[in-house]
Amino acid sequence: MVRLIELNDDGKEQTTRHRCSACYNQYKNKEHLVRHMEVSYHSVHQPRCGVCHKYCQSFECLREHITGLLHKADCAKIFSARGCDLCMNTFDTSAALSSHKEICCLRSAPPIEFVELPSVEIDSFEVETSSLDEGCDSSQPPEAIALDCEMVGGGSDGTLNLCARVCLIDENENVVFHAYVEPELPVTDSRYKITGIKEEHLRDAMPLKEVKKIIEKILYNGKSIWRTRLVGGKAKLLVGHEIMQDLKCLRMEYPDHLFRDTAKYRPLMKTNLASHSLKYLTKTYLGYEIQSGTHDPYEDCVATMRLYKRMCAQAHPSEHSTSKYSPGTNNFVGRSSCELLNMSPDALFEISGSNYACWCLDLESSYSAHSETQSQTRFPILETTPPELNSDVVLHISSRLPIKSVLQCRRVCRIWRYLFEKPKIGMLFGVFAKRHEHGVDIELYYREESSETVNLNCTEKYQEFYSTVTKMGNMNITGTFFSLVGSCNGLVCYITCEDLLGGVMYISNPITGERIRVSKNGAVYDYTGFGYCHFTDAYKVVRICYGANGKQRVQVYTLGDSRWRNKQEVTYTMREPGVFANGALYWLSAKSNSFDIVAFDLADETFQSVPSPVSRLPPVTYMNVTLGGDLCLCCQYMATQGERMMDIWVFKNQNMNIFRASTAAKEPTDFNSFAWIKVFSEKWESGSNCQLLSSTENEILLWQNCVLSCYDLKAKTLTNLWYVEGGFVQATPHMHSLVSLKDLGEKLVDG
Repeated sequence: MVRLIELNDDGKEQTTRHRCSACYNQYKNKEHLVRHMEVSYHSVHQPRCGVCHKYCQSFECLREHITGLLHKADCAKIFSARGCDLCMNTFDTSAALSSHKEICCLRSAPPIEFVELPSVEIDSFEVETSSLDEGCDSSQPPEAIALDCEMVGGGSDGTLNLCARVCLIDENENVVFHAYVEPELPVTDSRYKITGIKEEHLRDAMPLKEVKKIIEKILYNGKSIWRTRLVGGKAKLLVGHEIMQDLKCLRMEYPDHLFRDTAKYRPLMKTNLASHSLKYLTKTYLGYEIQSGTHDPYEDCVATMRLYKRMCAQAHPSEHSTSKYSPGTNNFVGRSSCELLNMSPDALFEISGSNYACWCLDLESSYSAHSETQSQTRFPILETTPPELNSDVVLHISSRLPIKSVLQCRRVCRIWRYLFEKPKIGMLFGVFAKRHEHGVDIELYYREESSETVNLNCTEKYQEFYSTVTKMGNMNITGTFFSLVGSCNGLVCYITCEDLLGGVMYISNPITGERIRVSKNGAVYDYTGFGYCHFTDAYKVVRICYGANGKQRVQVYTLGDSRWRNKQEVTYTMREPGVFANGALYWLSAKSNSFDIVAFDLADETFQSVPSPVSRLPPVTYMNVTLGGDLCLCCQYMATQGERMMDIWVFKNQNMNIFRASTAAKEPTDFNSFAWIKVFSEKWESGSNCQLLSSTENEILLWQNCVLSCYDLKAKTLTNLWYVEGGFVQATPHMHSLVSLKDLGEKLVDG
């Protein structure tokens, strides 16, 4: 059956061909068949013709085999009489086909207006978790939740996707959660023809932060997110179409292995591995129309859940469902060529595995237990877990240990490994603490970003903030001058004046206590910037030196290179230290009564102009970077009515996730893909330096005149959170890390 032999007129063997046991392709050489099996990932989980039993890469490929232009005549004839166009199964009799079609062809879901909706109050929203408290039962398949979001447009051109409506349903098509969501930015395009969302729908909408908490509570069954990811738990499967787009708009993350995305599931994709629309999949595989007018999130959730359940119900041979070969692995690697050539085509097909995880395995309890066993083999759990210590306590203790000991602590258990690897983003404050005859002692304080200050009164907000400010005890800084240049990946760059060395530039890691001296005897007021180039994987310091001849030269210091390199001469008149964001260092270049924005790309080490949000920036303009890593401008000016106003603009990448846009870019920055987004415009009396640190639906965090303040956007009130009386404070966004300056090739200096 597999080895084809052709005979000539004399009855002698003429040609020998080798046929694939899955797709029936024929090859003259056995080596070609082996190579075909290595790259095709054939398995019993692929769609199969019910007539000739040929395996196909997708259902679309199966349709071409049966009903396409180059269809198989015998298969097409039998399928037209006894085949179902929706599930592509072939039946023994016409009567069996007729009874099957009554079940297979589904009716459309009712509009959400006619569906009973649950309560959406976050305080009263509860998830049944009693079964989890007794441990997870691996014999039961995981539950599934379908999610769909409707987006409106934000930004100057309305292209930024903002979540405005969300719906979740369970496997029985009951609504678990539904709410209108208050967009993070002003809506410039409601997309009414598609979403059906009006302004009145969003007037009393739920803040995104509360929506996110409820959804996470549903998906994680009310358990802690980090504990569920590390020590296991009965987290639910997330079903949807283009799930990543919905999660981006919700500012959420979820484990990839729990995704059930109908747009990325191989059997439902096109032959060129492009995705079908949900409307096409519903019509083709469920037999009814959706999205004929405005999009209904409940209708889309029902469609994705039905598609998922239909794919789960595929009848595949049970003996292969729990194969020892993992999906997506090449099971031919490690076998010798002679061994593969001596195997029969049936044996080659038996060791072949699919390059995706078939959804029918979700119903196999033994497969779930097998996956859990594999996970525990890779990440063994201690029988006696460490004491339940607060994460801040553990990190405070670890900050006093040598870096080698900290790395060993990561091996204690999965909880500690997650704790030490998780980036902690917050604010680093440099405070003039004590004056003496040699100058001033500078102390560093750190406060992790917190999302728990919303909806607290002023007193509670102040107490909550002040209790989370911690002193960094690994650095001793003394001098007559101090300038905090910036922070990048846990490394802090600053300039100080010392009695013997004059102006000195340092880079240090407050966690490990390591410190290097980048330059000495330099001009204090040289305009300096510090950043990280993802393209070359290098930390760089850039300064603009003003020479005696009036010329300005750019110099670059790369950590590990231990020398300054001269670059081009420039004519810019810089102001303040450079701000690092999006793979580049930004400066405000002064001109007559206004400013230009220039950027030094750390990849190609050249300057280029950056478009301004307005044609002419006002004289009172400040530049900084937010806690999310976005470039920000705070512009203060006098309005036509004589009122002092402040506008805040954020420079966002429109081709990526609009928050943390390109901090992980692996190529030089393309400024054409960025756009300025106005996030704040209010009356503002203070004319001092003001920096935006972060913004939420209800409030923004500001740093101005050495005071950390919180501005309530609804009540329009300003609350001071932290102030050092009589001291001078500088601040910069900072992230704890264990980056070693010694490992980067630098010579350390004593603290």
